[in-house]
Order: sequence, then structure tokens, then C-alpha cells
Amino acid sequence: EVNRVLVRILQSANANSDKGRDRTVREVLEEHGERAIEELKGQPEVQAVLHHTIGQSLASLGEYEQALKHHQAAYDLAKAVYAGQPRREPADYAVSLAGTFGTLGDVE
Repeated sequence: EVNRVLVRILQSANANSDKGRDRTVREVLEEHGERAIEELKGQPEVQAVLHHTIGQSLASLGEYEQALKHHQAAYDLAKAVYAGQPRREPADYAVSLAGTFGTLGDVE
């Protein structure tokens, strides 16, 4: 499901749909990421994975404030979905969240 959504997000940058204007990954994620997450309402596990993936992508682009928002959302969703279950996802998302907080501390 996440792969399908990511492909759709990236395909939205098609030159034909934007009259040939070059768009950055950051622009595409900003414009289409939230809409894709909203379309996954009722699938919090998938939303969490997508938030995490977008967060990782934005962090790698140096967009730490935006990445932080997505990492926080991924962690919150996973914590709620997997409450009381021994699952790896909340811990993975917590590590990404902490790393982004740490990087922001280093950047400021």
C-alpha cells in the first residue's frame, strides 16, 4: 500500500502535469504527501509508515522541521495502534523522532 502511494506521489511530478517545470522532491512531498496520508484514513498502520517515510525523505533533504512533524505523527500513530503489543514500529519511529530532535538541536 505504501509503495503504491509513494509511486503516485512521485508520479505527480510528471512533466506533463506541470507544463515542463522541474519540481523538487521536497515540493512534491509537500504538495501531495498530506493528501495521500488523508486518503489513508482508517489505515493508521499505513499512515504511520507513510509519515515515517516522508519524514526520512525530508530529513535527508535537510528539511528537519517538516521531518519532525512527520516523525512525530508516525510515532503517535504507532504508539496508539500497537499499545501494549511488543512491536518494533513504535521504537523505530521513536529513534527517528529523537534523531530529528537531536539534529535540530545541532542546527540551531
